[in-house]
Amino acid sequence: MGASKYNLSPDQQYWWQFVEPSLSSMLEYAGQYTPEEQDSHMEWYATQVTPIFGIQPSEEAPDPNPFTHDSSPCHISINWCSKGKPTVRSGMTRPHDVFNSQAFVDELQPAMETSDQPDRAIFDGLAKSLFLKDPQEIAKVKAVVPPHLHTRIPNIGIAWDLVGAKRKLKLYHNPQAKKLATSRTGNDIVVSSIRALANDGYNYNEAMDVLERYVTELNPEKLELIIIGMDAAEPTLPTTRIKPYGIVAEANSWETVKNIYTLGGQVLNQERKQGLDILRSIWDLMRCHRGQRLADDYHMPKNDSSSTRGVLTPSFEVKPGQSLPDVKVYVSQWQFAKTDREIAECTVEIFKRLGWQKEADSYFNLLQKAFPYADLDGPPAIHEYISFAYNDTKGPGQSCWFNLQSGSESEVRVKGEKFSINPEPRSRPIAIGLQEPSVTSTATPGPTATPSATTSATPLGASADRRLSDGAKAGIGIRAALGALLLLGLVSFLGFRFRGARTKSGSHQNMVPVLGPIKTDSPSQSETCSYMASKETISIRQRAEVFDVGVRPDLYLYQQWQAPLVPELQKEPDVETHKYRV
Repeated sequence: MGASKYNLSPDQQYWWQFVEPSLSSMLEYAGQYTPEEQDSHMEWYATQVTPIFGIQPSEEAPDPNPFTHDSSPCHISINWCSKGKPTVRSGMTRPHDVFNSQAFVDELQPAMETSDQPDRAIFDGLAKSLFLKDPQEIAKVKAVVPPHLHTRIPNIGIAWDLVGAKRKLKLYHNPQAKKLATSRTGNDIVVSSIRALANDGYNYNEAMDVLERYVTELNPEKLELIIIGMDAAEPTLPTTRIKPYGIVAEANSWETVKNIYTLGGQVLNQERKQGLDILRSIWDLMRCHRGQRLADDYHMPKNDSSSTRGVLTPSFEVKPGQSLPDVKVYVSQWQFAKTDREIAECTVEIFKRLGWQKEADSYFNLLQKAFPYADLDGPPAIHEYISFAYNDTKGPGQSCWFNLQSGSESEVRVKGEKFSINPEPRSRPIAIGLQEPSVTSTATPGPTATPSATTSATPLGASADRRLSDGAKAGIGIRAALGALLLLGLVSFLGFRFRGARTKSGSHQNMVPVLGPIKTDSPSQSETCSYMASKETISIRQRAEVFDVGVRPDLYLYQQWQAPLVPELQKEPDVETHKYRV
């Protein structure tokens, strides 16, 4: 299914080469799509979705994207549940004029119309509260954000669930520009804008009462709401969801996630307790820890303390007539694991604990087909988030969000001339904040472990901060604010635009191309492998050196903009305020 089959423009061809291997493999893997449906989704994505990514980057206009961990063109995810076949999803956005959001919406409209019965009523209703229209608000944002960063304030996102032959549209608002313009908190803006939908006849106030009490009174982890996702469907349908997303900068203990999952202890019905029991059994694995169970109040250290992105991104899902939000918890796996292989092995173990042996047996095969150039023993590049949700109807649900491997050093795609690659041995890096484990141990060293139990006996309100790092206590204010400004996640969520770049010489790097479930199954280091690759495509790290923006675009943004006119970013955090008690 090459680009020529679809008669794509050069820009579309550029983006499609990154998407095609992963999307085609995941559609085939899921098992719910007929061959005709797979072909239809592939053609639709190539012809209707790739235009959203815009023009391909060049040396003159690299346009490095600060929105994602690895600058992929999109996220592609798979959702598993106990009662049903896996579902493939994809989402994206790109830099756009935050002062003229409607123009970007109009640009997205043709792609929206390819969806199954799209309805923008909720999205447009929220836009009344969130789009910048007041001249004074626009002037305030322009005064504190340098001109070259005006398109870097995330505002709108788009995504699709591929369900059988249907493409179900999801849309996203990110209110960070409104936050800068009004000096209000993200929690206030998100909750009030959803409440304002009652003026259009869509009342979610009962569920918002529960969410608002959590974020204002029962929120020691200092979660801040940053994004509003929604199903772009008829608002009165019982399945139409609105999903506020929050970010937690560093806290990630079991006591933290228990508090989030129960909305500060407000929701403790039988369904929620059942979900808690299952989540507790896999929580350490979601943070990429294997071995003896971690203490309930232990916070795993972040690999990248410079990143403005959080470690947890919970969502709070509400539907018409629903009084209690459903909670889904997303974990940034790359912040805890040293390699993609480590993440994959933990994911396989999660599947086994959930009773999904077929999924456990096939996961490495999926990675090999979907990401044929990935180096699983390098730093995490393809795994982004893993999530957990539970309800009595579907049972436990697990989603894995994937980058398209563009963050790895082996970013060479099937395009161009054939050449041979000799894989070379690669040393195992030591992630920041984690000790290198011993040869015989598989457990992450450091924490005090506790015996296995189904749920924590620690009551809500007990102290959980004593193992939190000093950096988390003293530095969370600026990171949380910048994280809220830069993150458009994931979020269920979103994928973002990859801005790769090409050198004049068109150099590329060597790769370790073969994946496998265990290291002993990998080919010998002397084996030579042939691939189709473009001389013009280079890695993210190489691109960063070429354009002198550093390996991490969000860190580059942080370093370039200290925002001296934004008082909120200048405050020293109160250590007592930022202690984590659950």
